[in-house]
Formats: sequence, C-alpha cells, structure tokens
Amino acid sequence: MMSIDICPDYGDIVSELTNENEKLTAYIATLKGVIEILEDQQRETKNILIDKNLHIDSLYEEGYKMQQRIADLEYEHNVWLIGASNAAKNLEARIAELEKDLSNKEIEYTDLWDDALALQSRIAELEAESERFTVHSDIERQDDKWIPEVQDV
Repeated sequence: MMSIDICPDYGDIVSELTNENEKLTAYIATLKGVIEILEDQQRETKNILIDKNLHIDSLYEEGYKMQQRIADLEYEHNVWLIGASNAAKNLEARIAELEKDLSNKEIEYTDLWDDALALQSRIAELEAESERFTVHSDIERQDDKWIPEVQDV
C-alpha cells in the first residue's frame, strides 16, 4: 500500500511558522522599544506640563500679588488725594482769613495814616499859634520895658 500524505510536509510549515514567529517576535520587540520611547516622551511631556502648570500657578500668584499691590497703591493714592484736598481746602480757608486780616489791617493803616496826617496838621496849627503867642509876648515884654523919655522943658 501506498501511503498518501494527506498532510503536506510539516517541516516546511513549521519552519515557515518559526521564521514568521521570529519575525513577529522581533517586530514585537521593536514595538516594545517604541512603546518605551513613547512612554518616556509621555513622562517628559507630563513633567513639562507639571512644570508649566507650576509656572502658570506661580504667574497667577504673582499676578494676584501685583493686583494686591496695585490696590494698596490706589488706596494710598486716594488717601493722599483726600489729604491733599483737605490741605488745599484748609489753605484756601487760611488764605481767605489772611486776606480778610490784611484788608482789615489796610483799613486800620489807612485810618492810622489819616489820623497821623490830622495830627501833623493839628501840630502845625498849634506850632503856628505858639509862634504867634511867642511873638506877641515878646512884643508885650518890650512894651513893659519901655520907659517914656522925659523932655526938658
């Protein structure tokens, strides 16, 4: 009897399958290497994102601090403006007071000047009158000293 091979040669198939298995194993090893590289890149990317998020958080914090400082400076500026405005009002009131005092002093000065002129005029009148009296009394004294001459008859 003759044997009929129903199955082809297993040796070739096994050999082919073994070669195919080795190729697939090498390809899987390559893919695993690529996966490791991608995982490393993913970790690096995550670390970069974490750093960026930390940086963004620190920027937000710095921004908040700057907003607080701006608010503090605006408050100080407003307080200064109110103080300056009050000081200006006080100065305006004081200037008005001093102008009123000056006006009163000018009136007093004018009155004093008028009084001084009136006094000078009165002094001049009194000196003139005193001069008249002095001249008149000198004349009277000379009259008192005058002795009439006696004539020889």
